[in-house]
Order: sequence, then structure tokens, then C-alpha cells
Amino acid sequence: MKPSKTQRQSRILKIVREQSIETQSGLVEALSATGMTFTQATVSRDIKELGIVKVATGDGKSKYVAMKHSGEVAAGRLMNVFSEA
Repeated sequence: MKPSKTQRQSRILKIVREQSIETQSGLVEALSATGMTFTQATVSRDIKELGIVKVATGDGKSKYVAMKHSGEVAAGRLMNVFSEA
């Protein structure tokens, strides 16, 4: 049986909070490792809906972060914009 959207998004949040995920394809692979197979396009839509943002890490890389509140989402996006400048 195919997992529901809620189950999929819950798993995405769990993965992003517990692992350092740098790319959407990395997230697709992490989902696959848990037995959930989805396309990158589906994961991309979920990332937007969940307010997951990519932020710079201290070592010059970036990773996805799940923000808890809308204010944090805006702050995360600002951090992303300034890190690219």
C-alpha cells in the first residue's frame, strides 16, 4: 500500500531533522532507504509545502532544515539569500 501524503511528509521531516541532507536527490535516497520510493518532483513539492529551507553550514556546505514557525521560515530564507550573495 502506498503511504499517504501525510505519512510521506512526516517521514521527510523526520529525516531532515535527524540527518544532514544536502540535496533533494539525497532526500529521495534517504526516503528510499526507509522503504518509501518517490520522485524528486514529489519531494520538491513537499519541501515547499513543509517550509523546509536550505541553509549554509559552517563548513561551506548547505543542508535542508525544517523550520518550526513561519517566522523561522522567513529567517531561513533570508539566511539562504545572504549566504549566496
